[in-house]
Amino acid sequence: MKSSVRNSIVMLTVTVAALGQGVEHINLPGAVRLPAFSHATSDGNLLFVSGTLGTRGNDPTQPNLPDGVTAQTTQTLENIERILTAAGASRRDVLKCNVYLKDMTEFATMNGAYIAFFGDPPPARTTVGVAALALGAAVEIECVAKRPEAEKVASKDIYKQSGFVDSEGDTIRLLGIDTP
Repeated sequence: MKSSVRNSIVMLTVTVAALGQGVEHINLPGAVRLPAFSHATSDGNLLFVSGTLGTRGNDPTQPNLPDGVTAQTTQTLENIERILTAAGASRRDVLKCNVYLKDMTEFATMNGAYIAFFGDPPPARTTVGVAALALGAAVEIECVAKRPEAEKVASKDIYKQSGFVDSEGDTIRLLGIDTP
């Protein structure tokens, strides 16, 4: 029980600390984006890239999707890379992708383009078959990445602000820093 309580407290402290930095909205000028979402958001060292299609051009009323799953997967990943670059990250910083595939019989085709893009080792991934995607796309991909410049954690003492202690008065360790 003691370990379970401590793990819950530490996870909550990380969330509270990350939320205190403010959310950054990242949008690429000239890239297709509906007003309902940002291309990506970041709060601290995590970067969340919205579901992205393989569109080309910058007019959301005239989407230009390449033909075929291979071309759409490749273009989608290139669009994601543009977003990551604008946010100060790269494909090597991607931790996890969620792939939405309109036709699961195209899984091997999508997988080939995905592996060609990420190489070895690829990030963690979930692939889900869906009934339909926006704009009639065959593939949509979203991802979570870690921003390299955010790896250096500020020396700010978040423990004094959080007030969390375990039930036995033990020191809570987070990111290798002891609380007083």
